Formats: sequence, C-alpha cells, structure tokens
Amino acid sequence: MVILVHTTGIGFGRFGVQLFFVISGYLLGLYYETQTNTQFLIHRVFRLFPLAIFFILVFYLDQIGSFKNIFLNLSLTQNLWWNWGSFPGGWSISSEWIYSIILILIAQFKLRQLTILLGIICILQFSSGLYVYLVGGVSQLDSSADYMFKTWLNTTNPYINLGFFVVGIILRRSASRILKFNKTLLFIVVFAMIVVDSIVGHLMIGWQFAIPAVFILCLGISPNSGGVVRVCNFVGKRTYGIFFVHFLIWNNLSIFFSEAFLVFVLTHPIGKLFQFLFVYILAIIGGALTYKFIEKPFLKLSYKITNKL
Repeated sequence: MVILVHTTGIGFGRFGVQLFFVISGYLLGLYYETQTNTQFLIHRVFRLFPLAIFFILVFYLDQIGSFKNIFLNLSLTQNLWWNWGSFPGGWSISSEWIYSIILILIAQFKLRQLTILLGIICILQFSSGLYVYLVGGVSQLDSSADYMFKTWLNTTNPYINLGFFVVGIILRRSASRILKFNKTLLFIVVFAMIVVDSIVGHLMIGWQFAIPAVFILCLGISPNSGGVVRVCNFVGKRTYGIFFVHFLIWNNLSIFFSEAFLVFVLTHPIGKLFQFLFVYILAIIGGALTYKFIEKPFLKLSYKITNKL
C-alpha cells in the first residue's frame, strides 16, 4: 500500500502505515505471556535498529543535517516532534519504536482502560484534523516549515497514530470474538469511509475504525493455496527491508530511465503502473538481501542473548 501511493498517487495507500500499526499492536500486544520486559525490548532493538542505522549511515547521513538530528534519527526518536528532520519513511519506524516502549507501560491495562485511552486519542485525532482543516489544509503552496508542521500534526505524529496500535492490542485481547463480527457491517464501515474521504479529505479519526475493519476482514481469509501462503510468508518476513529499499529506488528513478521515458512513467496511468511494478520487484530483491545479510543475523543474535536471560 505504501509503495502504491508513492508510485501511483492512489491516496488510500497512505494508510498502509496505519494498517501496519494495527498489525503490530495485534502481534505484540500479549508479548508478556512469553517474554519478560527486558527480553521484549532486546528483541525490538535488534529488530528495528540495525537496518535503520545501516540505511541512515550509508544513504542518508548527509541529508539529515545537524548532529542533533543525526542522534535523534539513530535513536529512532525523531518523530516525537515535528521539526526534527527524518530519513525517508523514518517517521513510521520511529513511531514503532516509541510504541514498543509505551507497550511496556500499557500492556497490563484492562480492556476498559485501553478503551478510555483510545477515546482520548480519538479526541486528539479530531482536534488535530479540525485545526489543519480550519487553517486551510496542507498545501504545496505552504512554506516548508508550515507544510512539515501540518503534515506531522495531522498525519505522522505518534500521539494520534498510537490509536491504531492500541486498537491492535484490543483486537488481540478480543481475538475469540472479532471473527464473529458482521462482515457486511465491516464492509459498510470501510466503504463509507472511502466515500467520506473522497469528499472531505483524509480523516484520521474515520480511518481509526475503517482500518481495523479491513484488518478483521483480512483475518477471516484463509488461503487454500500453499503457494499463496509461501509467497505471503516470504514477502512478510522481508517487508521491513522492502520498505526501506523502495525509497531508494523510487527517489532515484532517473538512474534507471531516460528523461523522456521518466516523463511517461510519472504521468501516464500505464507508466505509473509500470513504475509500481518496477519499484516493487526491485524492492523485494533488495529486501531479500537485507533480510539475509542484516536482519536475520541480528534476529538470531537477539534470541541467543535473550535465551541466556
């Protein structure tokens, strides 16, 4: 979904990150049943930091700017505030690390407490969205500082995106019941949000419910083909690398295409489809390499360390 929005401009793909936060909350929400807090944080450090640090040091160090920004990026804390510059896609990885720490604090919350927290976040989502709407929305005509602030406030900041992570935790706690949800109603929620989004614009508070509906519908799908399962497993394990590599390919298309063909790729519908497939295929190849040589070795190391604790 993220590659889709970057290469074709299909707007709903921008919520691929929020779907990721829901999945992350769902998968990590009950970590304490099999791991201590220390083991959990060690696993998260070895999962998130090695690849991020590799890409920062090798590809983005000269783009980040000041020593302060370099430190914030290397510590994955740059998304805590709006004017701390980030490497491409780093805002979501920073949020994921922030949520890993927050999860230690809220993991033992009862469902009622999690629901109250979600309600508070929804109020923040509504308030930030309303503010940006009242000041004229996000525009390419804004100054770089205003554009950065509005985008962070209404789209990328971790405080409003935390709701998607919390929903994932709630769904995990309710795993025995969520597949019993009325599928027709879930489809209606998603369709209604698409209509509203097309008319009003991207409403984070609306997608706060539509994205979990998509996730629940996906949970109810059981592929009959072993090939489909193997493909999903292969891509799923390498998604982190695919995410990073696609930025390199997408931001450097001029290396691969002539100027005339690049115009076709960037403007024509068929060209955009070609761009998506081209970036996605190369990103999968790159993601397979980063998984083999960076991610997998560090994951094995994290298990060796935590097994001794």
